[in-house]
Amino acid sequence: MNLGYIRDRIRVRLRDQDDKFPTYSGVEVDIAIADAYLALQAQLPAPHLYTSSAFTISAGGDTFTLPATVTQWTGNDGGAEYAGDVRIRLQSTGLFLIPMTVGEIDAYRNGTPDASIHLNRPYSFCLWEEKDQDVQGRCYPGAQAAEACDLFRTLSADDLRDFVGAGTDDMDDVEVQFSRIAGQALVAYVAADLLERMPESELEKRRMSSAVIPSWRREAGKLLWQEGARQKSLLEVGRIQRWIS
Repeated sequence: MNLGYIRDRIRVRLRDQDDKFPTYSGVEVDIAIADAYLALQAQLPAPHLYTSSAFTISAGGDTFTLPATVTQWTGNDGGAEYAGDVRIRLQSTGLFLIPMTVGEIDAYRNGTPDASIHLNRPYSFCLWEEKDQDVQGRCYPGAQAAEACDLFRTLSADDLRDFVGAGTDDMDDVEVQFSRIAGQALVAYVAADLLERMPESELEKRRMSSAVIPSWRREAGKLLWQEGARQKSLLEVGRIQRWIS
């Protein structure tokens, strides 16, 4: 859903719709939304993403870098951050590489750092993350021929402020990648946060009471729990049996 739509719903809840004398500027509300989006997204299951031919292991080499430009934001400092679950499939065979630790791959190489000494079709890989959040990988054995790889992975939350679009867009063009339930949780969460910071004079002017803050936070928590349950149910394979005599 569009970020401007979320902003409007928050303003309505706060009765802060006076464009001439708002309690919070549009920038302040947008920053609050972006901060809350990161906080709430971190509490939900990490989203999964698939990319065909995401990268290629070069012929004669055994190293690769996972792509960082895999989200709609990909600007400023907003490269993709991986959440942990990474699966790599060779297009040439359709087989998935076996994940291993860096130590295990090093043990296979065992004194032969030159990748060209061990070349064939890769069957295993390891990963590590560098200071700049780039995720590097090494496979074993090294690739005899260039190997295009499909990538399945989970991603950490994006920062809405990293959006660049066509270069002329602004925050009104950002899409908040939440379901309806999670979007409502975001509205309640941000509204409670802004209401808590609202001066008494503004509360009186808008006929608002800080007494509703706990209620809005409970609403956000319940909706977030429901969204987490909804997402996890997509991954469940078990069934509950009920025996009736």
